[in-house]
Amino acid sequence: MFRWFKNKFNNKTSVRYPENDIADIQEDDLSVDDLVALSQMTPHTNQFDVDTNSVGPLSAVEADVRGGTESLVIVFNLIAKDHGYLYGSDIQAALEQAGFVFGDMNIYHYFAEEGRSDIAMCSIANLVEPGTLEYEQLEVLKTPGLSLFMQLPGPLNGRETLEMTLKLGRTIADQLGADLCDETRSVLSIQTIGHLKEKIEAYHFKQQMASIKNHRH
Repeated sequence: MFRWFKNKFNNKTSVRYPENDIADIQEDDLSVDDLVALSQMTPHTNQFDVDTNSVGPLSAVEADVRGGTESLVIVFNLIAKDHGYLYGSDIQAALEQAGFVFGDMNIYHYFAEEGRSDIAMCSIANLVEPGTLEYEQLEVLKTPGLSLFMQLPGPLNGRETLEMTLKLGRTIADQLGADLCDETRSVLSIQTIGHLKEKIEAYHFKQQMASIKNHRH
């Protein structure tokens, strides 16, 4: 699960989504939570007073060797406000209250299906490499942010996974006093959420086409 995680921290800057490449998003395509949360947000890009060579987004679309299917990873960042920091004890309390559990790769995971601990719906890691959130370090940890990421295929369908991940991200961000941002570390916009929904639909369509092609052979 998330075997690519340890190798995906880098110092490359993610490319912004061009506005003219995003279809017009109608308000009725967004949930009430989307509209309420976004109405209170002003898009901006966070800058860090830290060594940016050690900070990087988790972003990947790669082949799942076990199943032979392409996986889609969507990343959000929870960034401390006012160029500040998030502290380990607060992080631990917020994550555990939201239902995350500490596990594989020394990070936190959220399992949508009660009683299952093999497939996480989403996970949270330290934004600063190596990304771990180990118990022993939390008492002294301070970090500019966290990476919240979901992977498809997963235990739920893509749209539901996205909506639940966003809801969890907002809850934790509010509790920590952080901004919920996209992978470029800009506060989420309606267009970005719309783009992610389109990306998930395109991913599912591609998977369906691949399945049809395989059955023909």
